Amino acid sequence: MSKKTDAVEHTGPTEYFPFDNYEQFEKAMDDIIIQLNTLSANRTHDEELDIIEGYIIQHFGQTEHTAGKIREILVTLEAVALAEQENALSR
Repeated sequence: MSKKTDAVEHTGPTEYFPFDNYEQFEKAMDDIIIQLNTLSANRTHDEELDIIEGYIIQHFGQTEHTAGKIREILVTLEAVALAEQENALSR
């Protein structure tokens, strides 16, 4: 018996999710986090943004979805940082 799913197939970058698929997004996040971890602990926001922009443009080119990809990465990194702070405070 097969399971019915109501999931909508992702058909490529859109205004709401600028990556081709979730796997592409996860790979970009993993690679960017590795690069960010090479910076000193007192890094600036501009240094982080340079790494993120550089990675996105190098791997995906400059397209109409570039700003969306950068925004998606920044929002996700901010959410992770907030979750880590909340976790640390709850201990």
